[in-house]
Amino acid sequence: MNKTAQKETMGFGPIAALVILVGYLGFELTMLSAQKYRTEPLFVHYEFVTADQAVMRCGDPGAEERQRFQSNFQAVRRKAFADLRETNPQASQDELSRELDALATQRISEVDAFIDANGCKHKDVWRWVKLHQVRARLNLK
Repeated sequence: MNKTAQKETMGFGPIAALVILVGYLGFELTMLSAQKYRTEPLFVHYEFVTADQAVMRCGDPGAEERQRFQSNFQAVRRKAFADLRETNPQASQDELSRELDALATQRISEVDAFIDANGCKHKDVWRWVKLHQVRARLNLK
């Protein structure tokens, strides 16, 4: 085999390795971004609103679970409010409260529409009701 043929074959390996490495790094960054999003206060608040409305329509949590969930929900609301305050420092407390309430109202409407269309036995509704149980077990402050 001559040297030109050797160089051409040897050049493919490092290029393939580089493509695989870049693809892997892109995948990891995407996953980290998704995980970060799922821990942001507004996303967690969104999940609490979803679970709360699903239980109101399709569940029967019991007084103790309901109280624990509401206590945790208030802690999440405070964190979501603080997050809004960071992103909108010029907004008044009333404006931020209205914004958070509007986000909750919008999600409640979406959950209601989903339940109206699919019923309480749909797997997503069941998952939301289960999420209520899980969130009630937290001990947030």
